[in-house]
Amino acid sequence: MKILQNLNAANIIETKEGKQGGIRLMKQPSEITVLEILEAMEKGKPL
Repeated sequence: MKILQNLNAANIIETKEGKQGGIRLMKQPSEITVLEILEAMEKGKPL
């Protein structure tokens, strides 16, 4: 869950709880860089 929390905090994904809930990308996949994902995953740690 920490991974999803980090991606959510970085506005890469949006999460919604409940029966109609789920996870969705906040931008088109082609607009998300690997660097953005790595920075979100390694928050607080130098790359």
